[in-house]
Amino acid sequence: MAGSARAAETAAGRAGAARNDLQRIDGDLALLRGQTTALREAAERADSELAARDAGAAMPALPSGFKWLHERISVPAEVTLALGESIASVDSKEAKDLPAPKGTRRAADGLAIFVAPDDATAIAAAAGLRGGVVVSPSGLIVLPGLVRHADQRRKADHDARTQLRGMSGYLLVIDGTRRATLDTAMALQTLATEVVGDVPFVVLLNKSDLTSTWDIDDAGVFKMAERGWRVLRSSAKTGEGVEEAFEVLTRAMLVDAPAQR
Repeated sequence: MAGSARAAETAAGRAGAARNDLQRIDGDLALLRGQTTALREAAERADSELAARDAGAAMPALPSGFKWLHERISVPAEVTLALGESIASVDSKEAKDLPAPKGTRRAADGLAIFVAPDDATAIAAAAGLRGGVVVSPSGLIVLPGLVRHADQRRKADHDARTQLRGMSGYLLVIDGTRRATLDTAMALQTLATEVVGDVPFVVLLNKSDLTSTWDIDDAGVFKMAERGWRVLRSSAKTGEGVEEAFEVLTRAMLVDAPAQR
C-alpha cells in the first residue's frame, strides 16, 4: 500500500509539473503571437506611411496628351532604374507600330520602351533602332544613334532604396578597425530615413575583440551619440552584443520608439 501511495504521489507530482510546463508554454506562445502581431502592424504602418508620402508628393504638370507611366502600367524595374521614377509617355500610332528590336520585349502595349535581357542585346539593337528607347537590367539606355552606359552610383542608390522600402527596423554595423565604415553608416542612415522615415535602428560597433587596433576614437563615438544613435559594442568572433542588439531593436520596434536622427 505504501508503495502504491508513493507511486501515486510521484505521478501526481509529475502531472503537476507537466501542467506548469504547459502553462508556461502557453504563456510563451501568447507572448510570441502578440509580438508577431505587433511587428506585422508596425510593417503595415511603415508601408502605409510610405505610400501616403509618395502619394502626397506633388508631380509637375504634363503637356497635353501625356500620362505618367506608373498610372498606366506596373513599371518594370529595368525601366525605373534606367529612366527614373517620373516617366511620362504619350499614345501615338508611331509608338505602337515600332517593332521590338531583336531579343527585346515591349514594356507594355502601345509603348516604345523595350527591355533587353542584357547589355549586349541592348547594344546590338542600336544599329537598327528607328525610335523609342531600349533599356537593360544594368541601367544602360539605347536611343536612335546613342548609347548611354549605366551610372553605377545611380544603380547602387536604386538597389539600396529597393531593399529599404517597407523596412520597420534595421541594424547598422560599423567596423571599429576601419573609420571609413562610420562615414558609410552615416550615409546609409540618412538614406534609410529618406526612404522609410524615422524607424528604429541599432548601431553595432563591431570587432570589440580587437579594440587595441580600432581606428574609431572617442570623437567618432561621440558623433554617433550626438545623433541619438543606440550604439552597442559587438564581436562577430565571440558573439558579444549580437543577441542584445536584436533584443534592443525588437523592443524598439514593438513600442514604436521615439524617432531617431
